[in-house]
Amino acid sequence: MNQAEKSLAHFRIIAETIKIEHTIFALPFALVAFFMTTQSASQLTDFFWVFVVMVSMRTFVMFSNRLIDRKIDGLNIRTANRPLVDGRLSLLSGQVYAVISVLIFLFAVSRLHTLAWFLTPVPIALAIIYPYLKRFTWLCHFGIGLIYLIVPPAVQIALTGDFSLWSVLLGIAAGLWVSGFDILYGIFDIQNDRRLGIHSIPARFGLPSALRITKILYFTTIILIILTGYIYGFGLIYYVGVIATALLLSYENYILKPEDMSRLNTAFFTVNGLIAIIFFVFSVGDIFI
Repeated sequence: MNQAEKSLAHFRIIAETIKIEHTIFALPFALVAFFMTTQSASQLTDFFWVFVVMVSMRTFVMFSNRLIDRKIDGLNIRTANRPLVDGRLSLLSGQVYAVISVLIFLFAVSRLHTLAWFLTPVPIALAIIYPYLKRFTWLCHFGIGLIYLIVPPAVQIALTGDFSLWSVLLGIAAGLWVSGFDILYGIFDIQNDRRLGIHSIPARFGLPSALRITKILYFTTIILIILTGYIYGFGLIYYVGVIATALLLSYENYILKPEDMSRLNTAFFTVNGLIAIIFFVFSVGDIFI
């Protein structure tokens, strides 16, 4: 194996560690908030730094999660083959990449509004605290939701030094949506979590209740993005996107039944990934069209 092949293989290991394909869940709400704030595609420098901030912070969140949960992951058949568990990525390498990620994040934030720099301890602290929540409370799903909740207001602050009601509502919507599908993600490990004493809504309340709670969170998400559109002054295109989002969330709930969870992976990744793309396209489309 030559050096190029080794580098590519190592990149694939890193990508697997941070679940790079799940970035699709993080970026749309940040970029929608960016265009809602600027109403312009000409601020390329700010767009670049917001993009770097999001990617680097998400990378730090994932490395922190994997490092903190390394021993727990090793006790779970589903996660025992993660790179930091099976040795394909060393503990030291994971720590170095986490530090590099947070340094890139801090530098990128420094290129935006000064107030954003003073607020950087908040997302960093949340990224470190979140993995520990499952050890103490079944409300852990709302920990990752809280990280997503601050994204739209944080983007607006990074651009203007202030935030509006619409960014808060959009943030809460994003947080509830993510918390909802994190509950679905917890279904994958329901038996293992009960065996190890890991807290989650599926492990604590059972499968039927977990699905009902997810439905409530998704319904509330739709209400909040409707309110966001009303307060911001969005037009028809945005609301077409809202309807499409609502239909997809309904479909996601429809294909998941306590007696048949065979399509859980489709619901978690495929449908939610499509929702993220549709919401972004229709929201930004409304702004520019």
